[in-house]
Amino acid sequence: MQVVRQNLVAVAGLSLIAGIAIGLMIPRPGPPMPRAGGQNIPATVDPSSAGRKMFSPIVLGDDYVRGKHLELVVSLERQCRATGKDCQLAKAARAAVRADR
Repeated sequence: MQVVRQNLVAVAGLSLIAGIAIGLMIPRPGPPMPRAGGQNIPATVDPSSAGRKMFSPIVLGDDYVRGKHLELVVSLERQCRATGKDCQLAKAARAAVRADR
């Protein structure tokens, strides 16, 4: 009985040493990356710089957005003429685009 216990302790000790050695060989992850939400992103772009104000909270004044709205309105009006569906939506969309200008 005592021999079995000694063998069991020897196997447990060797397993512990092997586990520690294997654990040291496994690569650890690097330091945690900072979260993107913690960065200070400007709400607006410098007015003197050329280009779109893509970080501006007021996007309705952007020419690109206005163009996309107009494309959607034209598409709705085309669908209204072709199928007779969503005509009220097309009229409301056209009125909204006119009001934005």
